[in-house]
Amino acid sequence: MPFCENCGNEVSDKAKFCPKCGTKIEGVFQQNYQEETDEFEKPQKQFLEAEGQQKKENKTAPKLIFASLNDDNGQLKWGLIDLDGDWIIQPKFDGLDEVKEKDIFIARENGKHGVIDPDGKWIIPLKFDGLRGVERKDIYIASESGKHGVLDANGNWIVQPKFDRLDEVKEKDVYIASENGKHGVIDPDGKWIIPPKFDGLRGVERKDIYIASE
Repeated sequence: MPFCENCGNEVSDKAKFCPKCGTKIEGVFQQNYQEETDEFEKPQKQFLEAEGQQKKENKTAPKLIFASLNDDNGQLKWGLIDLDGDWIIQPKFDGLDEVKEKDIFIARENGKHGVIDPDGKWIIPLKFDGLRGVERKDIYIASESGKHGVLDANGNWIVQPKFDRLDEVKEKDVYIASENGKHGVIDPDGKWIIPPKFDGLRGVERKDIYIASE
């Protein structure tokens, strides 16, 4: 149904003049109105579709909860359950930790650490003395025989375990490394950027500077 361009009154499809104000009906206002309406409703429709998709994804995404039980020897063992209380990963680990922003977990058995997927399958074998994820990266800081290095997502050494201590510097692609009681900074390949000569060293968030002591 078209509308009068002059007064906005609704008129019949066959009308040549507006019965309210007498303005001649050109037959284009209806089309323009519909195009503008479609253009206005399009972003809203896209938003509602995106919101619906997000709700659908959130609804179908599995929700996992850490849970534990005592085994036959009275030892506390950890696994994962869903929202219905059913075991997704059986309680068989001495420890189980979430790797932030990743759908994987660091598992511990008999003093050794590895990485498992949501089905409990090993991604990185259970053989490291210590293991922790690096924020927003598919790498890990790991230790063997008291020395620390960096692993890739498959458990291969990127930086060989030769440091007494190794800590990520958040939001920077470097690490604070320690040798013989002294601290410095290494790059992702394990090369020294700042030599290990400081008694204490820590990064400053969102800045390429460090607080040091000697």
